[in-house]
Amino acid sequence: GKKDSAFKHGVVYDCSGWKDEACTIFVSGARVFRETKNGIVEEIGIYNNVEGIPIDKKLKTIGDAQVWANTVKEFIRYPAVRFACYKAMDTTMLKVIRAKPCTVGFMERSSTGKTFTTQLAASQIGNPMDNGQGIIINGDISVTALVGNLRAYPDHPVFVDESTAMREEVKRIIGYIATNCQEPSRGKQTGGVREQKPLMSNVFLTSENEILSDRVNDGANARAIISRHAPMPKYENPQLIMEAKDTISQNYGHILKLFLEKVFIYRPMLVDWFKASTKRLQDTVQDSRAKRQAEYYATAEVAGKLLEMVYADLGIEKMNPEDIINTVWSECVVNSEERPLHIKALEFAYNFYLQNANSHFFKDEIVKNSDNDNITKSDIYG
Repeated sequence: GKKDSAFKHGVVYDCSGWKDEACTIFVSGARVFRETKNGIVEEIGIYNNVEGIPIDKKLKTIGDAQVWANTVKEFIRYPAVRFACYKAMDTTMLKVIRAKPCTVGFMERSSTGKTFTTQLAASQIGNPMDNGQGIIINGDISVTALVGNLRAYPDHPVFVDESTAMREEVKRIIGYIATNCQEPSRGKQTGGVREQKPLMSNVFLTSENEILSDRVNDGANARAIISRHAPMPKYENPQLIMEAKDTISQNYGHILKLFLEKVFIYRPMLVDWFKASTKRLQDTVQDSRAKRQAEYYATAEVAGKLLEMVYADLGIEKMNPEDIINTVWSECVVNSEERPLHIKALEFAYNFYLQNANSHFFKDEIVKNSDNDNITKSDIYG
């Protein structure tokens, strides 16, 4: 068409992710990356928004990569935060090494860095804001909306913030849906079953209480990485966090291209790295469920090897990915303790209260007891 034409020109894509079996073309929103003999090339594509989610406006790059690096290096020195960054990027290379995604959860009380950690990880590929403009979605989400986001973001991480009030039916599937690699089976109004589309995303969750439903069996726990500790220490000056959030909201999306470039260069070695890491971790445990989890940590280690090269190029002090993985593996698997049933029961009751406080419980109404004393109904119902 003419140079000054109002029409967009380029290849049209319905969703993101890898576009060929050889994994040489990767789409992220309207960004298209191709492997060529001369290295990685970025082109502009056209995103056809079939899911109703404007990911081309969320998966983009603005600002400066060096400004981003200078800001985040203070915080990604903590193992859990570094691990989250590894795990966010490993999603983009899972198809390359024929590995599976999983659910990643950070559980701790409020103001312990959970949301900020996911924002740091998300800022590597796109807009890290949790205000509806970025790639982080709210935890009060339906199964249909969750599946819609997974369909829209193949080969990308999906970030769900504050799942404390998440519906029980969503909690029941969220431990399985990532590793199943396909959407749940659904019927048609006219009869028959709809085609199940493939899914390929690590699902990141934050919550103040239990992330996975206690109504699911142990298989869901074996498919998830759940951290029950604060990802970073509490800062005496919270203004540092606020300033960092403001900076990454204006400088993001730069790491994806740099990371994919490393994937293309080191492609012949990735599977061997993955196998070696998996074996090392599996050799530290006897439980079959723990051995299955080793692959989810191994993919993060492979991504970490590549990501540390990217970080070093940006002036971020290198860390050993094996040390990072060993630390998180020990915390979440080797030294993890099974919660007693009575604790699970109390948590379930408290979660029910949080999710149904307005519809099932009365709050702060003054009533009289049998002795004619003033009490509030919240004293009765908790």
